[in-house]
Amino acid sequence: MKKTLFTLLTLILLLAVDAVSAERLMTISDLHLTTNSAAFADVLDAMRSHAIQADAMLMLGDNTNNGRKAEHEAVAAFLSSVTDQGTPVYILPGNHDFSGALTREEWLAIYRSFGYDQAYSVDSASLSYTVRTVGGTVLLMLDLNVYDVHGVSDTTGGISKDILSWAEFALSQTRPNERVIACAHYPLLPEETEAVPGSKELLALLDRYQTRLYLCGHRHVNDTASIPSLRQITVGVPTGYPAWAGMVHSEPEGFSYQVEPLFLETSERWQALRQSALSLSLAMASGSLQGTQFEEDQEAIQWFSDGFMAYTEGRMAAAASALRERPGKGKWEQATEIRSVTRVWMLSLVEHPPESVKELRIPYDN
Repeated sequence: MKKTLFTLLTLILLLAVDAVSAERLMTISDLHLTTNSAAFADVLDAMRSHAIQADAMLMLGDNTNNGRKAEHEAVAAFLSSVTDQGTPVYILPGNHDFSGALTREEWLAIYRSFGYDQAYSVDSASLSYTVRTVGGTVLLMLDLNVYDVHGVSDTTGGISKDILSWAEFALSQTRPNERVIACAHYPLLPEETEAVPGSKELLALLDRYQTRLYLCGHRHVNDTASIPSLRQITVGVPTGYPAWAGMVHSEPEGFSYQVEPLFLETSERWQALRQSALSLSLAMASGSLQGTQFEEDQEAIQWFSDGFMAYTEGRMAAAASALRERPGKGKWEQATEIRSVTRVWMLSLVEHPPESVKELRIPYDN
């Protein structure tokens, strides 16, 4: 009887620990707020309402479009409305956030209460910091902007020896078996096309400390890439189609990731965003084919548009086989006089469809 009771109590305690430590982290990047913040009202309302269901919200840079102080103050006011609901916010800067010549000190004065004042380590040479969430997840928040001697960023990314040194110190302070998520504005993968200077060294450091998940933005698309030791997830823009927020589930057995639509498909906002993306895809195709033998060829134009929408909506893996069989693909292959990267990009997506970012699992022991 005592053994049965002990086993039952143990199970209850384990369940209680899991319930406390499992958490949902809402992830947003590239809001690009302008001084005309009223134009963002529906997006901000949607973000705020989704944040209620999350245990924390991460903002991964380019929070403003022009880096003006008034824009930053508007972002901070919005974030305060989120924290007032009981959802902590952890923020990082992107390249656009310093295009108005804001200094690091000014950034900290505006955003100190959104991660920095809870951090257990803050880098003195950048706006990087490390913090433990209420659920126990360690967030390695990496500011990969490059600054001059006055603390002003030149709006390009790079990974200095100082950042690497601080990141190694921060990772060395983590406890065994802690869940660690590295976050930054700039992608590291694929190394051939996306890496900022120093990416290889940072990837090696993350591997050394068995960091399995890297969250970023900058590219304005919902995408994923991986190497054997690390999964990178790129978060799209909340103001552009399909207007997804990323939701990271941090759990005892690993991480999982799902996208969460900010707007219902029946809403006017969603319909307008989709129509805008569709119009863009048709314009890109028509513009690229101009001057070729397939100019105004509706089959070729529609083929590209369908591929663009499949990629944007995270279903390229399912659509690629049918796209490969359609005559439109052959027409784009024949249009070799097109020097735009658009042609190579779409043909590559169809031949080597990317994994969908809509639902992923990232185990600790991969």
